[in-house]
Amino acid sequence: MGTRFRRWTSRVAREQAGQSLLIIAGAFVGLLVIIGLAIDLGLMYVERIQLGRACDAAALAAAQELPFEDFAARRAIQYLRENGYDPNNTELIVLGPSAHLGDPGYLGWSAPANPKGTVTIDCDRFEDSTAPDPNNSADKVMVYGRINVRMNFMLFIGFREVPVSAQAVAENVSNVDVAIVYDRSGSMEFDTRCYGCYEAYAPAGAYPNGRRYPLPYDANICAASQPIVNGSYRILVAEAEYFTYNSSYVEHDYHREYYVPNTNSTYWAIQRDPGAYASGYRSPYSNDNRGAHMMHMPFSALVDGHSTVDSKAPRLDYAFTIPSAGTWYVWIRAQAGPRDTPVKPWIVHVGIDGALLGSTNSSDFETPGGDYAGANDGRWTWARIGSQSLTQAVHQVNVWGGGPGFRLDKVLVTNNPGGEETGRDKSSSFIRSTTPTWASMQTEQYQTYSYSYASATYYMGPADTRGRTGYACHQCNYIYGLVKNQGCTVGQPPGAGCEDMNGNGQIDQAEICNNINDDLFDDKQPIRASKEAAKNFVKRMKARFDQVGFTTYSADHTINSELRCVKQSGYPDPALGRGVWDFDTNQPDAAWTQCFGNVITAIDSMDSEGNTNIGGGLWDGISILGTQSPHYGRPSAAKVIVLMTDGQANVSPNSTCYAQDWYQPNTGNSTNDRAKDCVMYYANQAKNSNIIIYTIGLGDTADRLLLQAAADRTGGAFYYAPDSSKLDYIFEQIADQIFLRLIQ
Repeated sequence: MGTRFRRWTSRVAREQAGQSLLIIAGAFVGLLVIIGLAIDLGLMYVERIQLGRACDAAALAAAQELPFEDFAARRAIQYLRENGYDPNNTELIVLGPSAHLGDPGYLGWSAPANPKGTVTIDCDRFEDSTAPDPNNSADKVMVYGRINVRMNFMLFIGFREVPVSAQAVAENVSNVDVAIVYDRSGSMEFDTRCYGCYEAYAPAGAYPNGRRYPLPYDANICAASQPIVNGSYRILVAEAEYFTYNSSYVEHDYHREYYVPNTNSTYWAIQRDPGAYASGYRSPYSNDNRGAHMMHMPFSALVDGHSTVDSKAPRLDYAFTIPSAGTWYVWIRAQAGPRDTPVKPWIVHVGIDGALLGSTNSSDFETPGGDYAGANDGRWTWARIGSQSLTQAVHQVNVWGGGPGFRLDKVLVTNNPGGEETGRDKSSSFIRSTTPTWASMQTEQYQTYSYSYASATYYMGPADTRGRTGYACHQCNYIYGLVKNQGCTVGQPPGAGCEDMNGNGQIDQAEICNNINDDLFDDKQPIRASKEAAKNFVKRMKARFDQVGFTTYSADHTINSELRCVKQSGYPDPALGRGVWDFDTNQPDAAWTQCFGNVITAIDSMDSEGNTNIGGGLWDGISILGTQSPHYGRPSAAKVIVLMTDGQANVSPNSTCYAQDWYQPNTGNSTNDRAKDCVMYYANQAKNSNIIIYTIGLGDTADRLLLQAAADRTGGAFYYAPDSSKLDYIFEQIADQIFLRLIQ
């Protein structure tokens, strides 16, 4: 019995083993089929994605050239090639009005022998037969493709190739009404290096071709020191701009490509604003009637200043040849910065030979208020800093930056013990008695005299006593704006236009310079760069289709230019229909100028001042896009606001806009919280009016979260510009967003 059972179980086991092999073999075949299908389907998926991306890119690129269909086809082909579809593998079909467009060979695309598929570029279906030029009237382009994907495993079941397809339709949006809403608050000039060193030729002049005002170089300042004899005393004077050393050239570089913001790093820079009554150079031969002074910069909410002489405090040095040993007193002629700052604007630190002598306080200089642009002619004050026993030798007076905006006009060293006296400028009697009269200065090189202001007399003090050294005597000092030894080689001997300035018999690297385009001789920044970016944006507008207006805000808000010009000019007008910006010559035609010239002028005429009323700017932007008189918005046009700011909303245009908490979280500062509520209130009003808002935050002080929220509310986008050099690129991106879009 047991034997038969064992034989039976053995036979059953052998039969089951055979069945398992059959099952395993069948499962393996099935697995191979699944793997094969997965591989082939994966190939189809990858090709479909690649084709879709190629069609999208080609359509968007082509739409930029519309309505010029020939150029559109060329751009589409360029992007098809870059995405892997070229004459080696793909047949091209171009549908358009021109006989050339039907011939792919005309566009550099010959038919392949064995194409893997076909791509079609089609503008034909979107042409406007009623347009003046129907052959170039399309505002949309379609790119669609059908590519055959070779199969691997599916080949065994009869599928040699399987087609995949994709298409994209891109639109170059016509009939756009755009309101440019610009911040012109005071902070829009905080990146300026020198006030009065550059002036535009005219409000609409072509920047950067303006007038530059470097300090004229005069070797006489480096002649032997000529102390002023004042009885038994001696007086030595240095104009602040004739420094022996400026750490802002070395340790705290003021040039924009090197300056590091947000680190409380500051610098000294020359200022040449006319009318400030700063003493300084006046040469009858240079036709330069401007004074000069030095200012501790920059103005910024991110800069505190230096309450003590720390490692980041920039330093100016002035060398004086002391004629006799004894006690000598240091005076400065200066004024405080224009606004309250964490380190008070009346503070500066003065020393001798590197040792601190004293720091100024509010009793020395009052805050002048007013504009950031230059000194206040009625606030210059003399202050005696302190005294020290000096030997008969060359000694350095050091001036370290304290409060931002502090202005320094003169440094005076004397052994006259006379102190500060009554009078608006607190000058001592010896300063008053040695201040030349205007008549006596007509033949002199240095402008300095007394003048009256608000029934008070101000004394500039005696002229520079020369004996300057160091940077003051170097022609490649940036303040002189000179172009020297261009084309000369370091180490070569002087001659043939190569000047040896230091007399060592060869040309040194420090003697080769081109300083006329230094950052000192630039316009106010970042407002100038923002103007140029806005103007370039306007230049993309087409007079036949588009309208643009311009509004600004600071403490208040102003409509600078209503929408121009289709509706305002009584469209249709045949002349306007030909308005196209010529990108080759970069010059507008007459119709374009007729439309947008006044907008360009309004942008160029913008200046900076005051606080930041972003809500008021949005209010005006919405208003000028309105369709009712006195505004010129078009009901059928796409409506866009482009808003730029470098700051924080801190002014409200009215009480209605902050009736509710539109923006969270609240900070506890009711003024600022209400101002932000107003921004979101008007963003919501824009949304209800089908207006899209694009926002630009310039620099680290811009309120990025608020700007992002305002843009998101309307379906727009926020862009961050770390500095003004990025504005042009951002405006290009916004233009692409406005005028170009995939609609399928």
